Amino acid sequence: MRALLVLSLVVAAFGVATPAFAQVYKWKKPDGTIVYTDNLSQLPPERRAHYNQLEEEAQKKRRELEQAIGKEELERREAETQRTNLAKAQLEEAERQRRLAALDETLAIIRHRVKLREENKSAWRERMAQAIKKRDELYQAFLAAQEKYNGLATRANFTLLPGQADEMEQAKKDTERLEVELDQVIQEIQFTIPEEARKAGIPPGWLR
Repeated sequence: MRALLVLSLVVAAFGVATPAFAQVYKWKKPDGTIVYTDNLSQLPPERRAHYNQLEEEAQKKRRELEQAIGKEELERREAETQRTNLAKAQLEEAERQRRLAALDETLAIIRHRVKLREENKSAWRERMAQAIKKRDELYQAFLAAQEKYNGLATRANFTLLPGQADEMEQAKKDTERLEVELDQVIQEIQFTIPEEARKAGIPPGWLR
């Protein structure tokens, strides 16, 4: 029996078959009859198993590519490739235009999703950047308050000028307050924001 030939109407970038159009399988029967089908169940069992395995490998490759470049980018590439291949396909013009319109709609949806994704990405990055900025500002203020307190606390009371005892007490209170605030923002940066992002399905790279 002559081996089956698989004719994919549309092949995506990097060799990943796109889901938009069915694959067509060509099979030559022992009596010489040529059969075209898009139904795997019509193939002999051994060939059906072979192409099921090929499909699994293709899907695995697609998942790996999606992980590498992102879902939207993969879908955009596939839609663009489908659009290009429509020019080569033997179709009636009305059918070609119908498919082109469907692909253009798909591409518009993908572009909209990418825009929303980028806006969301910017919002998460801005939130993390603001938290880091706040941490740095609090840390500098904490060091200044701590230095001021230590500078006064190490002096004998009789050497303090009028009002410096109050300044020392205020510096101590500021140090304690800033320590609490600094701990809170560090907690936010290291745990709160990443955990909220994880629950929202945000990639860790967005926070960097």
